[in-house]
Amino acid sequence: MRILLVDDDTGFLQELARYLEHQGHQVACTEEGSKTLALISRLHPEVVVLDMLLPDVDGIEVCCGLRIFSDVPVLILSGVGSEQVVIDALEAGADDYMTKPFHLRDLEVRLQALVRRVQGISRAGMVYDDGYLHIDIENRVITREGQPLALTSREWSVLTCLVRHAGRPVSFEQLAREVIGNDVEMDRCKAHLAVIVHSLRTALEENPSAPMYINTRMRMGYQFVERTAWVEEERDRMMGVKDTGTI
Repeated sequence: MRILLVDDDTGFLQELARYLEHQGHQVACTEEGSKTLALISRLHPEVVVLDMLLPDVDGIEVCCGLRIFSDVPVLILSGVGSEQVVIDALEAGADDYMTKPFHLRDLEVRLQALVRRVQGISRAGMVYDDGYLHIDIENRVITREGQPLALTSREWSVLTCLVRHAGRPVSFEQLAREVIGNDVEMDRCKAHLAVIVHSLRTALEENPSAPMYINTRMRMGYQFVERTAWVEEERDRMMGVKDTGTI
């Protein structure tokens, strides 16, 4: 993987870079948040590891800036782990959030999962296909095991929004704006969204009572999880992940 590390702690940055390079990854580093966007444009990393608390620009501002021109996955790494800070980071465009201290192998596995999720969707044509489920956003075609599915307009709108942000939680507020509109009270929007998601799970999932594609992120929203990601994560869980250190 091509990885960009952004952290103002020089010692931490060097230790993390050494580990990732030893694992065979290409690593670039910066201690300045203000340089991050330019480096992303020039280096085209496959994933970014970003500290939340930088001396010049905070992680939230960096995330908002890069989402204007890039879909590169971002993992926030921070000593701050409050629920509101995590929610703010995810809503700003981060794909994952880890708190320090952490296991090095855990970080690497998460980065690999983020890259797999991006590769699972063709951004040019917006097509998702895992052999079981096929979603063609541009042509509004969806099949399950080769059989076409009929969705309502709002079901399609919710699914499209989730697939476009695959691997990243989409907030209730964002879904409400895009699907229902701003003139409906939020509690009613959430209830309506729950009905739509229930219908989608019934249509898409092998077991709607234990959904794998459309997950609920408590107090945040919903998230589309690609089949390759949850199959490989379950395999890793069954085999056990060997830690190589904590920093």
